[in-house]
Amino acid sequence: MTALAAGLGAAMAGGPDEANAQATEMMLPHPDGEIVIDVTRVALETQSEILTHLQACLGEGFAFADADGNGKIEGGEQFDWDDERGFCAESAERQFSIADQNAQQAALQDRIDVANADQAALRARVDAAKAEMQAITDGVIADAQNEG
Repeated sequence: MTALAAGLGAAMAGGPDEANAQATEMMLPHPDGEIVIDVTRVALETQSEILTHLQACLGEGFAFADADGNGKIEGGEQFDWDDERGFCAESAERQFSIADQNAQQAALQDRIDVANADQAALRARVDAAKAEMQAITDGVIADAQNEG
């Protein structure tokens, strides 16, 4: 847990250079083995919020699992601690997944907005061409009527 706290602190304390060099993967501690998550579409601020929640969850889980309150996880407490760590890691994984899906949806919405704007511009050009063609047709008809 200390290593996780140190890693989280380093990740959250990074300056502009660290923000620009954002990681593409993140590993979450889980009793059955680390969970590797793709975080390329998750904003750094969102990553920081999720990691803060994870750290708080792990702290609460440790306090819960330490049944005798001696500050150590020992004996039968280990099973509760494993369950708590698993729950916290899986919750963080879900939060990252939701953030990733939200980012994908926002990117799709941006593409839809651009396509709609392009379509509106094309419609305006078509309408202008129709109006110009109608004006030419009206002019030709008017000339023919004046001559005839």
